Amino acid sequence: MAESLSWNELSRAHQRVLARLWGGGSVRGQDPEVVIGLQLMGYMQGDRLSPIGHQLCADAYVAMADRISSRQPVSVPAPA
Repeated sequence: MAESLSWNELSRAHQRVLARLWGGGSVRGQDPEVVIGLQLMGYMQGDRLSPIGHQLCADAYVAMADRISSRQPVSVPAPA
């Protein structure tokens, strides 16, 4: 297994497949090179997420939620 990468270091194609699997989808119709790459990186076991892959997706989800919640609300001027 290669060294683990962060979510942002993965290509969009890799992210898309991981997100699809994390959401309950399958690898059907996905680029075989991307799937094999994820398996070699240790993020997938067969056609499912590995524990490391699942943790990577969960961490990315939490980071996204944190970024969204930390945004300042946009102030809208009161109607005249």
